[in-house]
Amino acid sequence: MKKSLLGLAAAALLMSAGTAEASNVGGFTQADTRSFLSYSIIDGSNYTNLRTQTLNAGHTLSGLTGALTSGYLNSIDVFFTGIVETDGTDISLSTAEQTALTDWVTGGGTLFVVGENDNFDANVNEFLNLFDLNLGATSSSGGTWASIADPLLSGITGGSNVGFNSGGAPISGSGFTALASDGTGATVVSKAFGLGRIVATGDGNMFQSDQQSIQFALNVFGTSEVSTVPVPAALPLLAASLAFFGFLSRRRTRT
Repeated sequence: MKKSLLGLAAAALLMSAGTAEASNVGGFTQADTRSFLSYSIIDGSNYTNLRTQTLNAGHTLSGLTGALTSGYLNSIDVFFTGIVETDGTDISLSTAEQTALTDWVTGGGTLFVVGENDNFDANVNEFLNLFDLNLGATSSSGGTWASIADPLLSGITGGSNVGFNSGGAPISGSGFTALASDGTGATVVSKAFGLGRIVATGDGNMFQSDQQSIQFALNVFGTSEVSTVPVPAALPLLAASLAFFGFLSRRRTRT
């Protein structure tokens, strides 16, 4: 009996540490006016490799056409913008969308913003500026991946080239971790915000076929997993088991 209870207590601890489930990744569809050409993770032809590997990793995809609402955002774990439309097409987020997005990230969501060159910076910054980040208007070469211990860099060789040679832009702001940099500044960043985070890149073509870039995206999706058993649900089982052990010990002492 005691061994059984010890097993239950151990199981409770493991469950409280988090049994992960796959992430639900959201994004614009090609039908959405904010999505540029075929750079949608949901149905874009330029992101076929990324989409296939995302699904093979066990994640699911949930497309959006229309307003960013709290109802939609709360149904996903990660929102991956893909490359948004050029600045010639205004994609201004409404006040309601801005509030829904910041509340969702604060509550634990992951916003993954894909940048591009200076023809896209104003529309990309519709998302980034909400979190004190900014896509620049100068050209970036992509640079190299950082040699730091970070789960988002798992499987990526520090010092190796980021998957674009030109056409992107650097990212500035405050409170971020630079995951890749070139001579002009950070080109891939992550930033904690409330219980969630923002991940941003200075380029979107890197996710077409560059395997390290795709691995980076999979790392973002994978480290945004949620626990299938909340900690409060497991702790009472552990507490009850330990209390019973104490009762048995006192009983034997009296005997």
